[in-house]
Amino acid sequence: MANSIIGGLGDDILKSGGGADTLNGGLGNDTLTGSTNAASRLEGGSGNDVYYIRNKGDVVVEVGDTLAGGNDTAYIYSADFDSLAELNNYKDSLLANGIETVIVDDGGSGPGNQLPTNITFSDAITPENQLSGSTIGFLSALDADGDPLTFTLEGDSTGGGVTLINNNEIVVADHTRLDFEKYENGVFTIMVRAHDGKGSSELVTIEITLENLFKESVIGNDDRNDLILGGATQDVLRGGGGMIPWLAASRQIVSMVARVRILSCSIRFSLPRTRI
Repeated sequence: MANSIIGGLGDDILKSGGGADTLNGGLGNDTLTGSTNAASRLEGGSGNDVYYIRNKGDVVVEVGDTLAGGNDTAYIYSADFDSLAELNNYKDSLLANGIETVIVDDGGSGPGNQLPTNITFSDAITPENQLSGSTIGFLSALDADGDPLTFTLEGDSTGGGVTLINNNEIVVADHTRLDFEKYENGVFTIMVRAHDGKGSSELVTIEITLENLFKESVIGNDDRNDLILGGATQDVLRGGGGMIPWLAASRQIVSMVARVRILSCSIRFSLPRTRI
């Protein structure tokens, strides 16, 4: 069955479901992965796009991107082609169609090499508002060929609240973005790709749940404006060196007094009994 998958305005990660699918990244720096089973149509749009071409019949479209000065990269695999001449012809067609860089992987994605599988994360639940640099958990995966695996963080729903270090360790990058009240049921997602070094990779989306703390203590960043949301108890919110952050009381506040102190600005106020 052929599907049509369309991205939005941001940096999207689109992956074929296995049929002759059409992937359209739209605006932003998109990552598109075709199908190994059928030829796909991959349309990156504007931005610096990355293509993982898994079938020599894949059609790559970069309309107008050359004029926009994009820096697009396509990965192709030598094992997918019957001859060197066929591979070079396909590579030349990509370069002529607006792809600035084509990387040929000699490992191939064909029958001789298996995809990484069972990508998992060690900690499905983590406390909210941990200090930047704190470890959230570790990634792991299996490879049937025994190849050493490397991981890349392709995106996250927090907008930069986490980062990847030491190949498989997810840590807090901006603690103000890992706030339970900012997400439905405190759940955010990360998109992770496992690479086997031979041209095969697998992309998964992992859910992580933030543990809602009874009493929050949050310190904002000095170099940016932060949105800090209070919980249902007496919280301490520090704005940092930026402008005074917006403060929002949780909807959990019912018939109680919440006292919020913005310590960096020496402002104190009390909210009266209210129902939100």
